[in-house]
Amino acid sequence: MTAIKPKHQQLYDILVQKLHQGVYPAGGKLPSMNELARRYSVSVNVVTKAVDELKKADLVETVAGNGIYSKIDKGMAAGESHFAGENVFSVSWMTKTITVWVEDAADWQVAFWNRFFEHTVTDKPDMELVVNYGAENPPGTDTVDMFIGGSGFIGGQGLSLKDFHDGGVINDFYPDAYKGKLLTPDDTVWNGRRVGMPVGFILPVIVHREQVLNAEDYDGVLKFVDDVIRKKKGPARYKIWSLLEFLAGEGFDCFDVRSGTFAASSEWWEILNRIKSLYTDGSLLHMHNLPLDMDKLIDDELGETVQYLELAINQSRVTQGRPVHVSPCPLGNVVPLNPVCACISRKSPYPEECARMVVDMLEDDIQEHYFHERLGFPVNATALKGTEFAFYSNRIPTMDKHWVLPPEKTLQRLLQLLLLWELHFYFTGKIRGDVVERINRKAAYFLASVNENGGVE
Repeated sequence: MTAIKPKHQQLYDILVQKLHQGVYPAGGKLPSMNELARRYSVSVNVVTKAVDELKKADLVETVAGNGIYSKIDKGMAAGESHFAGENVFSVSWMTKTITVWVEDAADWQVAFWNRFFEHTVTDKPDMELVVNYGAENPPGTDTVDMFIGGSGFIGGQGLSLKDFHDGGVINDFYPDAYKGKLLTPDDTVWNGRRVGMPVGFILPVIVHREQVLNAEDYDGVLKFVDDVIRKKKGPARYKIWSLLEFLAGEGFDCFDVRSGTFAASSEWWEILNRIKSLYTDGSLLHMHNLPLDMDKLIDDELGETVQYLELAINQSRVTQGRPVHVSPCPLGNVVPLNPVCACISRKSPYPEECARMVVDMLEDDIQEHYFHERLGFPVNATALKGTEFAFYSNRIPTMDKHWVLPPEKTLQRLLQLLLLWELHFYFTGKIRGDVVERINRKAAYFLASVNENGGVE
């Protein structure tokens, strides 16, 4: 007969797993003894014994009158994590196992998501979660109930939008979930379908050494760059994070979202020629690729060869502890649409349970932590109150949105393999003439080849 572990040993095992998952990172405070007893349906005496074992293993320390603190200091490998509801020690009905695949994979991102999933299952004893992290650790798309990530991740898994429930599925269970939010499922329409349920979005921020940058005063990045040139009487030295993001924010729309098709427009000419002139005189810098050594760029070049540096909000943690300012990027008339969405598989028998987790993700405190940890901008406007980004709350809901990267693998590859390179060659003078017509011709051959051969790698 297999011996059953004592309850304090079972609780010890659970808490060790959560410490290693980063639910309680180094220096982080664990729940109180009473809270742990309530959460896991055991006595305070059982909790005390489990905590004593953790102290012996040098995993936690207790501070009299203050609580229990994590001492673990290990990186969390992106992989698989398991979470279950509070009724751990009692025999109950069968639980639903839900598999979630999250794009984020950095240690600090995994730590946030582990804390969130631990939070979300606390009052859901009917659910057990299996969570996989990172595009490099695929669990097999047939087994996944819900995907969480950007359009590049969602569209890059070889699935079509027909493999997911329309993002409006949340309205069948929680019709007020997106009331008053900055982005809603209706903002994610592509080819007649709502791609998913936004839980955040990615926009660039501007890193600079000067004290004042009032993004609210400018109608788009180009207007800001022009003003810098006028005041400096010289090049702005503005380094762009993403050419696609920059173009979308200036109204440069590559797609018909109703049909999900690509089309380069002759209306691009004016903006493309303006960008080329700014690139030539050194006002816009290195639009095709960012350097790999961001630390060196910020420490050695920012304020010298680069005056203003765009970084995606989820890249901006590199600025922490450095004598630089992080400011909002000026918004024009268009929001570059780069949402982080939760998408529910049509094969999942648990759409309500998945939607329930999304509702939790939209809670005020979760959204505030999401923004504070710089995983992205929150869709809940209250999380921006009192910050430099508060004006986004009024602007974004009223603005047009243009997809930066469509949720479709073929078009993603077209942008990355053709559009960006042709524009780069045009801006640097390697090709001349009608670049828009050239892009359309090359795109037609590219798409015809994909249609004939059934895919692109």
